[in-house]
Amino acid sequence: MSKIKERNSFTLFELILVIVIIGIVYVLFIQNIDKLQRTESVGIEQLSEHLKKFKDKNEVSLICTDECKKCEIYVDANGTKRYLELFKKEVISYEIDKDGQLQNRKYLPIYDEREEIEVCLKFTLFKNGSVSETILEYNEEIYYFPTYFGKIKKFETVDGLKEYFQERLRLAREL
Repeated sequence: MSKIKERNSFTLFELILVIVIIGIVYVLFIQNIDKLQRTESVGIEQLSEHLKKFKDKNEVSLICTDECKKCEIYVDANGTKRYLELFKKEVISYEIDKDGQLQNRKYLPIYDEREEIEVCLKFTLFKNGSVSETILEYNEEIYYFPTYFGKIKKFETVDGLKEYFQERLRLAREL
C-alpha cells in the first residue's frame, strides 16, 4: 500500500502560473484605464469630425476652461468625459450680433464641486449633425464653424470674416 503525501504548500509551477495570470490581468486592466484617461490631440479643423465619433448620442459638447488650456468632451450632458488637447495658445471666441458685428462671446460658467469655473468655449454637435455656430480666433487665424452642415471656413484676419458676414447680410436683404 502506498502512502499519499500530505501537501502543506504549493508547487513552484502553481506559483508561477498564478503570477503569470495576475500579470496578464494587470496588463489588460492598465491598458483599458490608460485608454479611458488619455488626452487626445485633435487639430481645430478636425474638431467637428472628431465629435462625430459620438454620432449615436443625442448631443456632444466640447467645453474648454482654464483659458482654453483644458478641454473636455461631454456626451449627452451627463458628465461622460474625455480630455482633449486642442489649443496651445490663446483662443478668442466670437459671435455675430444682429447688426453683423463681431462680439466676444460669453458663456455661462459650469460648476464642479461647488466651484464656479469660467468657460472660454462651448462647441456642441447635435444628433442631426449640425453644430453650434462658432467663431474662433486661434494662432492668428479665424475659424468659422457654420451652424448647418457647412464646411469650416478659415480667414486670415477678423476683417476678412467681417466682410464675409456683411456680404451674407447684403444677400439676405436682397431676397
